Amino acid sequence: MTDDPHEHGIRALLNFGHTIGHAVESFFLETDNPLTHGEAVAIGMACESPAPEAGQEVFRFFPHRHIPESAFPDLWALMLQDKKNAAGAVRIAVPDVKPFSMQLLEISRQEAERRLHACNQLG
Repeated sequence: MTDDPHEHGIRALLNFGHTIGHAVESFFLETDNPLTHGEAVAIGMACESPAPEAGQEVFRFFPHRHIPESAFPDLWALMLQDKKNAAGAVRIAVPDVKPFSMQLLEISRQEAERRLHACNQLG
């Protein structure tokens, strides 16, 4: 997109679900039951969603996959490699209250694990 080639503006909203989703996708690629990119991003959207109801809605359309707690350290290491990060902080793009707006949130390892636990509870 020529209007926002570095994804700093509205295009960054397209990254909703991708920080956790890419980590989950990479993790499951190494298993006997890999996820598609869309399934992984859907899980990421459920985990990154600001409201649990929205996460539940995602799983009406995509299969839920339990994420083993033993994978959380590996997932965090993968999240640390995400392109949206700045100064070593993991950032997620989430929808804001206004239509077609977003915000980047920095999350800690503890917050990422809390979100993964919460996502597991949705299924």
